[in-house]
Amino acid sequence: MTSLHRVAPSPASLVSNALAVRRVRKPPLTAETLRAWKVVDFLQNADVVIADSQYDAIEYASRRGWGHTCADDTVQLAARAGVQQLFLFHHDPDHDDDKIAEMVAHGQKEVARTGSTLRVGAASEGAEIKLTRATC
Repeated sequence: MTSLHRVAPSPASLVSNALAVRRVRKPPLTAETLRAWKVVDFLQNADVVIADSQYDAIEYASRRGWGHTCADDTVQLAARAGVQQLFLFHHDPDHDDDKIAEMVAHGQKEVARTGSTLRVGAASEGAEIKLTRATC
C-alpha cells in the first residue's frame, strides 16, 4: 500500500507550513500530510500558478525558515497537482538572468523526468499572461 509522506517544506506563499509529498510505503498519516493533500487539492488542475521560488536546493539548505521557497519544491508541488503552467517568482536579488534560467531549466528537467506535462517558466517584469474564460 502506498500513501503520501512528508519530504520537504512546500511554498510558504501558498499555504503556511504545508509539506511537499512523495509516494512511499506505509508512512504514518500526520497533520502535515493532510495539509499537503489540501494544498495539492487547492491547486489541482490549475491553468497557471505563480509561486515563490527564491532559492535553488543548494541555497535553500542554509536558508530554511527565511520565509521563501526552494524552486525544486515548488515544481514538485505544481507537477503533483496537475498544474498546466508554473511561473517561478520572487527571484533572489543576487541572482542574474543566467541563474534564473538555470533554475527554470532544472525545473523543466525534473518535470520531464517525472513525465508531467507541467510547463515551467520564470515570471518577469512586464510579462502578461492571457487567460481565457472557461466554458462549462
